[in-house]
Formats: sequence, structure tokens, C-alpha cells
Amino acid sequence: MASEDYLPLFRKARREHLGNIARVSAEIIKLYREAAADLAARAAASRKGSLTERWASEYAESLKKRTAELNAGLYEVTLQGLKRSAGLPTIAMGEWWEAVATTQGAAGQSFRDAFAATPDSVLAGIIEGGFYKDNKGLSERIWRVADSFEKDIGYIVNRGIAEKKSALELARDLEQYVKPPAKRDFDWGKVYPNLSGKKVDFNAQRLARTSINHAYHLDNVKVCTENPFVTAMHWDLSNSHYERQVIPYGPDECDEYAAHDEGLGEGNWKPEEIPVPHPQCLCAHWPVIPQDLEDIGAQIGRWASGEPDAVLDEWYDKYGSRNPNGDPKEILRNGGKATQTGDNREYLLKNQSYSDKIRIEQIGTVDFSDKQQIIEQLKQAEQAAAGLDYEVNTTITTDGKVWRVQGEESTVDPSAIPSSLVGSFSYHNHPDNKTYYSFSGNDVAFFISEGEAYESASDSEYRYFMQRRDDTAQLDYQTVFARFEEVYDSDVLQMAIDSLIDIDVDGYHETMRRLGEEMNFDYEREKKNK
Repeated sequence: MASEDYLPLFRKARREHLGNIARVSAEIIKLYREAAADLAARAAASRKGSLTERWASEYAESLKKRTAELNAGLYEVTLQGLKRSAGLPTIAMGEWWEAVATTQGAAGQSFRDAFAATPDSVLAGIIEGGFYKDNKGLSERIWRVADSFEKDIGYIVNRGIAEKKSALELARDLEQYVKPPAKRDFDWGKVYPNLSGKKVDFNAQRLARTSINHAYHLDNVKVCTENPFVTAMHWDLSNSHYERQVIPYGPDECDEYAAHDEGLGEGNWKPEEIPVPHPQCLCAHWPVIPQDLEDIGAQIGRWASGEPDAVLDEWYDKYGSRNPNGDPKEILRNGGKATQTGDNREYLLKNQSYSDKIRIEQIGTVDFSDKQQIIEQLKQAEQAAAGLDYEVNTTITTDGKVWRVQGEESTVDPSAIPSSLVGSFSYHNHPDNKTYYSFSGNDVAFFISEGEAYESASDSEYRYFMQRRDDTAQLDYQTVFARFEEVYDSDVLQMAIDSLIDIDVDGYHETMRRLGEEMNFDYEREKKNK
């Protein structure tokens, strides 16, 4: 497993990071809408008639209190977003160290502990301000954003007085204020020209996205700097960079960073020198590890046994004494052999026999020419899987055999079914704590590559279906899976960041909808009747 093979770990971390940004974005919008709705309700509850300066003075006290609440809410939402993203590269690198350990038959936790990052927090500089040139911390930056909200509401109130509006009219105008500019009433901008094109949550969104991105970036740099086998970090342009930046505005600094080459390869930087992403940057940064896992594992084994190693000795002198878990050599020597822990992450499954962990059984037969029998079998499968906390697949193959495959909490693999899967029909469940409310990249890649005729799945909220057509693309598993990730990581995540979709509920659905159009298969999702 060379560096290009472990990249899925960091791609997964980046997807979770971008998904985190999208969720924070949705929470920020909600905070603003709630604040405006509260102020609108207070205005609507005032006595009838036109607004007065006395009324405005009394209202200002309510505004200050609500602004303080908004400020606290923005701080907490952003802080939690920082904390979630800051540890993702550490988790990905820890999983990589566990994968190294498996090559030596060692316990994964021993390698993870021995090469754990030093305990310095990457968050302190962002929260307290030391990371930024102006030394302004998160609290002060958010206060400025919330202060802008208070000034905007004050401006609306004062303009309302000048226009002799009633309290009810003001309430309606406040409701318009939190809408995107393009969705406001046509005359609203004429009454409030200073706010006509302003997106109320823009600055809060920009601040949150940039801060969270910086937290992720700093942790990424940290784990790469402290990994002795990382020779560089690669700057990878966002999939949407050309359409969103180059076409409308021309190249920017990211194009320069991606073309940078000082002898480490194009786009490669020394980890401690890679530039900080600009505000709202969506480019990715990957560690570069030229050696494969087996060579790295063997090298560490020799070093832990006492053989000198210039690379590891230098790492030990610099970071080993600061390891929060103790002396790395002692950890490695006492780590013991790997045991079956039930920890079946995707990258480990590549090196293990999945069929050893699952049960495949034939549970019946049908007349495959009778589609009603097939549909009835799939309905029964859905009923039987309801409420399970692990995945189960039921497949009906063209020889009329009905197969049941028991999987794990977030995966089931029917590829070991003895009968051919070409032309088959199948159903599998998605447990509630693991669902993204549509098919995953693995699901659609399996459907296309194995030649299934029809695949269905469900969770507690939705049912979804894929059906092959005569012109459905014939592609291999990896090509389909990579395309799913590409669409999700670029266009779909950007939609979530722009608050057009809820990434948790509609992210996979939107990706599947696009792949269906692109690869010529039918895809539908329907809400279950409660």
C-alpha cells in the first residue's frame, strides 16, 4: 500500500471536514433566522400605528439582548465546528499507522500510540488569535460579525420610522432581511438601499468556514510534519476550481501553489512550508509517502529492535521524548501481536478475507420469470430488516435462487454469492445511525460493475431504487466509485455550503441523481409514509 493507496483515508477525512463546514453553515443560517424571527415577533406584538423614536429606543434594548444571544450562538457553533475538523487528519493518520502495523502482524494500537502526534493544540492559535497577524481571537472576530447584525437591524428600524411604517410592516421587513437578496420582495431594496444586496449571514459564514478550514489545515500539517515517512504535502486544486475561479475571474494563488516545484514534484511542498489556504478555499492537501506499507513496517521493526536508522533516529530525537503515550520504542517492543477486535475499517478490509466475517445462505427459490414473485421477496426482505443495527442483503439471481448475506453495521458485500449477479434483483437496509438517506458510492459502483438489473435499499425515512437501462454505462467498480466521490466532493458539497441542500439528508441523493443522468440508469428516492 503506497501513498496513492492510503489516500482514501485522507479523502474520507476531507469529506467529513467539508461536510462539517456545510453543517455549520446550516446552523449559522438557522441562528440568524431565529434571531430575526424573534425580533420580528417582538415588533409585531407592539401597539398599532406608526413607529416612533421612543418605540425605537425601547426596541433597541431588545435588539442588544438578542444580538448578545446571537453572538454566543455563533461562537459556540463555530467553536464546535473547529473542534470537529481539527482532529480529522489525526484520525486518518492514526488509521494509516494501524495499517502499517498489520503488515508486521502487530497490534494496530501500538503503532498508533508510538507515533502519536505531540499534544500541542492546533486550536489555541485560532481561538486565542496567535495564528493571525492582527492577534484577534475567535470571540472578538465573531463579536464584530454580530455587531454588524445589530447595526443592520438599527438601520432597518430607523428607515422604517422615516417611511412611517407600522410595527407590523417592520416585522415583515425583518423577515425579508434574512432571505437571500434574490428572494426578497422587489421593493425591499428601495426602502433599505444600504442592505439591498447584502447576504445577512455572509460574514459569519466566511469567518466560520475560514476558521474551520484553518483548524483542519493546521492539524493536517502537524501530523504530516511529525510523520518521518511523509516527504511532502501535495496541493490539489478543488474539482470546481476551474469553473468557479478560473473561468469567471482567472487563476489565483491556488494555481501557483498547485504548480509549485522545488524538487519535490509539481504541487509538492515541505509540510512546514505549505501555504495557508485563503478564505473559503476548497483545495485539498495530501501527504506524500513514497514507500509502501510493508517496507515502512519492516523498517520500524528493525529500528525498534535496536538497529540504527537515520530517519527514525532523527524523528525520535525531535518528537519521541514528547510522545504523550510514553517512549515509542518501548511501546513498539511491548505492543504484542494483532488480535481480532472487530474493528473492520475499509482500508483493513482490503487485507482481510471479508467472506470469513459474513454469512451467505440460500433462503429459497422463485420463478425468475415471474416478476411479482421477485417484488414480493424484496418486500419481505425490507420488512425483515426493519430496525436492525447491521446491514443485510437479499439478492435474487437469474437462476431463481434467493440469497441472504449478513453484513456489518455500515457495509454488506454480496460479491461472494455463488450465482452470477448479472441481471439480479436485490435489496439491503441502511441502519438509522449509519444512513445518508440514499445509495453510497460502494452501492452504485457494485450495481454498475456487477451488472445488476435492479437494486433497492431503505432506511427509516426513505426508499431508493436503481434500475439498469439498455444504454446504462458499462464501467468498472473503481471508476464509478471515484466518480461518486468526485461529484460529492465538488458540486454537491458546494451546494451544501451555499445552503441549497442539507448535506446529511440530501448529499448522497443529489450525487446519485447526477450519476443516474450521467451513467444512464434510473434512480428514484421516495419518502416513506409514517
